[in-house]
Amino acid sequence: MIAIHCQEPGDSTNRVNTSIPRILLLSSLLLFSGCASGRILYWFDPPYWSTLGGDIILQARLDGFALAHGKLPTFVLTRPGPDPHGAITKALSTGRFGTVVVGPLLSLDSQQLALNHPRVRFILVHAAPTVAATTKNVTVLSFDRRDAFRRAGTVAALVAAEQPSVGTQASSSVCILTNEGSDLSSAELDAFRDGASSTSPPGAPVTHVITGSSDSTAVQAAVAALRKSGVQVFLLSLGVANPIALDALKSAGGIAVVADWARAGLDAAQVLLSVETEETDGLMSAIAAKDGGLVNGKVRLVLGDARPIPAAARPLLDAQR
Repeated sequence: MIAIHCQEPGDSTNRVNTSIPRILLLSSLLLFSGCASGRILYWFDPPYWSTLGGDIILQARLDGFALAHGKLPTFVLTRPGPDPHGAITKALSTGRFGTVVVGPLLSLDSQQLALNHPRVRFILVHAAPTVAATTKNVTVLSFDRRDAFRRAGTVAALVAAEQPSVGTQASSSVCILTNEGSDLSSAELDAFRDGASSTSPPGAPVTHVITGSSDSTAVQAAVAALRKSGVQVFLLSLGVANPIALDALKSAGGIAVVADWARAGLDAAQVLLSVETEETDGLMSAIAAKDGGLVNGKVRLVLGDARPIPAAARPLLDAQR
């Protein structure tokens, strides 16, 4: 049986089955191919599934890849909660799954789960690379974005240097705008700083931290003040508040560097650059890997729609959106 299980907080029984034709089609394809080496469980948190695209086309692509590797696929969407492993532990107790692919919000503390089920192969998305080295039945899908953010910092500085001045207070026309819910690591922020600091002007970027609530009022006020002080290009590191900042930049006139904007298919009018991870291809590479260990997914630096970039910056890009 192939299903998508949507677990609401406090509810582990709300199951939504896929259509009977899909179940019959996938089952018949698996039988016809002669592959019956087990089942694969895609265990994702809804935010991650949404960033992947979360539609029937993506699911069909992952279905086909699983079948090509002799695995009958099941999808489970589980919101992180007090006991995020409860449902998966119950599923694994049936002994039907040989492989489990775990999304990033759920993989952070899944090492013990893998240790408890040594016959099951776990693919942990965005887990610490060291986990793969210490747990034999774990493959970690990792994306090292530091080089892309370093290049993004250099491009941002080159673009900012070409723009007319809009203020005189800021020590740099490039700014890292962040908060407590930052979606970027400290290593990625440092890489961006290094890249931006490699050009003069504008030199090392300034950093502005929004404390407390990152609601629309707070974000809009911060963007407006920074624009008035002379900031041209922002690295947005506000987590779920990034779309609010982009809306604020529409009226304030600035542009931004973001992460995974093109992959999400969202409005890129204010996006100068996006650091994109090839998540779906990475998942397939990790599933296809015969042994455990570390699988490094591809990362690209992509040009957004905000404005053209200087000729000197073009070699730093991986692709145009």
